[in-house]
Formats: sequence, structure tokens, C-alpha cells
Amino acid sequence: MIVLDSGCSAGTTAPARSQAVLPEPRLTFAVDSLIDAMPAALQDGDGVTGMAAAPADLAHRGVTYDLEVDTTHTTPAQCARTVAGRLGA
Repeated sequence: MIVLDSGCSAGTTAPARSQAVLPEPRLTFAVDSLIDAMPAALQDGDGVTGMAAAPADLAHRGVTYDLEVDTTHTTPAQCARTVAGRLGA
């Protein structure tokens, strides 16, 4: 099993590159929290309210996920179980 974190990428470039070289079967998934669910003051650590929303949208734009795991109300262990369950692990 290979887990490739392309969360720092913007748009479809990194996922397209990894899909071109990684064998099937593969699972493309996102582990994320909903920016809208965060209080405005917590959306970015540098004190500029709302600055995290634009990069979050850009990072996922154009990417198709087989599974999305929302961390807004789930623990890391629950998220891991969800991904592992989808992988059949």
C-alpha cells in the first residue's frame, strides 16, 4: 500500500501525475475539514480572517475523489477506520 499526500498541491496536476505512474487498483481520497464549519477566527492562524478558505478550495478544485473523509466531527481514529474500511484492510 502506498499513501501519497498531495495535500500541498493545487488543482489536478499532482493527482494526475501520481495516477499516471501508480498501478491499479488505487483509491484517491481526501481527509479534510469543512472550512465553513470553522469559526472565522480559526480559519487561518495568521490572524487574517478567511485566508484559509481560498487555498482549501484551490487544493481540491478539479480533483475527483473516490472517498472524502470529513474531520469536522470525527476523530483521527474514525477517519483512519473509514479509509482502511474502503481499502478492505
